[in-house]
This record gives sequence, structure tokens and C-alpha cells, in this order.
Amino acid sequence: MGDYTGAIADYNQALKVSSDAFCETFWAYKGRGDVQHKFGDYARAIEDYNQAIKLIPEEADIYNARGLTKVALKDYAGAIADYDKAIEFNPKYAIAYHNRGLAKEALGQHEAAKVDFEKAKEIDPEVGK
Repeated sequence: MGDYTGAIADYNQALKVSSDAFCETFWAYKGRGDVQHKFGDYARAIEDYNQAIKLIPEEADIYNARGLTKVALKDYAGAIADYDKAIEFNPKYAIAYHNRGLAKEALGQHEAAKVDFEKAKEIDPEVGK
């Protein structure tokens, strides 16, 4: 609804309340990181994503989210590394292939990007539309 400050406050409270609940804490860090990203506070978003990764390092979504934040910082190589991890944990993660293709395009790796775009479309014909 656009109330990023309120959303961050809610996630802060969730982290205080659920500090013993492993999975809830992971999703609170992920959610707060998403809001930080939308708010444009990329450094804090990455900090939250890093905390979530420490809790559940095999969750593909968190690497995709951190990759998007790295793209916003123009850290395309770092983003590609995160998309690689997302794909490692979920080889059918079409949007991660698509996002990796975009990062490769930004680095001028056009042929490699094309391979990723094709793989994304193979998995999900609707991705990237």
C-alpha cells in the first residue's frame, strides 16, 4: 500500500517477537529486505537478505531477491552469482534464468544472456512478459 516505513516497523516487531521461531524469522528478514529494496535502501536490503541466507541457505527465492538488489546497485557480477545460487537450488526457477539473462545483457554478454532467456521461456513461456 506504499507505507514502507510502517511495513519495516511491522517486520522489526515480527523479528522481536519471533526470534525463537526459525522459519518465521527467515521470512521476516526476507520480507523486510523486500520492503527495504522497494524503499531504495539497498544496503539494508542486502543485510536482511544475508541474515535470511544464514538461517536457510538453500532457499532460492532469497538469492533471486538479493540478485535484484545487486542489479539496482549495478553489481551485475554479484547479481549473476546470486542467480546462479537460486538456479542451483531450484533448476526450474524461470525468473532467475530471466533475471540472470538481464544481468548478463548489462555486462554485454549477449550470447550467454540469450541462452538464459531461452531456458526461462522453456520452463515458463510467460516469464518476462
